[in-house]
Amino acid sequence: MVLNCCMRLFTIAIWLGLAFAPISLLAQQTETEAIRPNTEESPLPLSVFERFGSNLTDSFVGINLLWHGLAVSGTAVMVATDWDGDIQRAFWDGGEVFGDNFAMGTLIVGSFTPVIIPAASWAIGLTSEEHKLASGSAAALQAVGSTFLVTTALKILTDRVAPLKNGVPNQKEEFITRTDDACDFGFNPFSFRGGFFWPSGHTASHMALASALVAFYHEEIWLPFVAYPVVAVVGLAMIEGDHHWASDVWAGAFIGHSIGWTIGKRFRRRFDELTFASDPLQRSDNPISETHPISPLPIASAHFTGLSFRGEF
Repeated sequence: MVLNCCMRLFTIAIWLGLAFAPISLLAQQTETEAIRPNTEESPLPLSVFERFGSNLTDSFVGINLLWHGLAVSGTAVMVATDWDGDIQRAFWDGGEVFGDNFAMGTLIVGSFTPVIIPAASWAIGLTSEEHKLASGSAAALQAVGSTFLVTTALKILTDRVAPLKNGVPNQKEEFITRTDDACDFGFNPFSFRGGFFWPSGHTASHMALASALVAFYHEEIWLPFVAYPVVAVVGLAMIEGDHHWASDVWAGAFIGHSIGWTIGKRFRRRFDELTFASDPLQRSDNPISETHPISPLPIASAHFTGLSFRGEF
């Protein structure tokens, strides 16, 4: 059993490494610094698809490699030590916090809230011409959509099955396979056995939403104290309701944060650039304010020839 689990653990490390390697290598060829704004081509508010490719690529480079690495290594440790099993058994043995009804409600409602919340605020921002609200909401929508694409690909690749429902074996569920073996990763993208659980999409999407908003509205100091506890509740409900192993939630949180924070930060930087550029005295094509802060002015008359300087301070 120990040897079998170790072999599966080794396979996990290889396959997940391959899953992240191509996009990380591609990102090394991508310019990550913001381009100087062109207000004619990129007017406010920002689009949901604003620099989608480079934003997604950037979420896999630099410090973000640490977050993805923690998602993979944390899963490997929790599987190898059977912390996954211990945590699940603690809930099976009566350690409930919210109860099955709350967990099921969170599963259902949480399938829609990461899209409905930013979509509603995006629509409000557009109709009221609140460019900052519309742009921040667009960042959140892009972050949630990107996270959905990444987590879906990883779910198909890893083919991990769900924990037993309330610890009871042999419960038949359509399209879902359950087990008490936390090492059960199939790594078969063509399997139809119902292994679709690593990482937790609910946790990842809510974390992406939270981190995108916190990064975009960085001046709102109250926001992380509201957003991140909600994510924690969602993740705990996924474990308690036997919808995910603890390591699924762990990985989803780090992956969602990496994507959400990157996109939120880049959207805010772009928004600030365009807002800054909207002032005629501060635009990048203004010869006094940026290109030539001090301009020479020749002086010529019948009695005097010289040179003066004009500047803006």
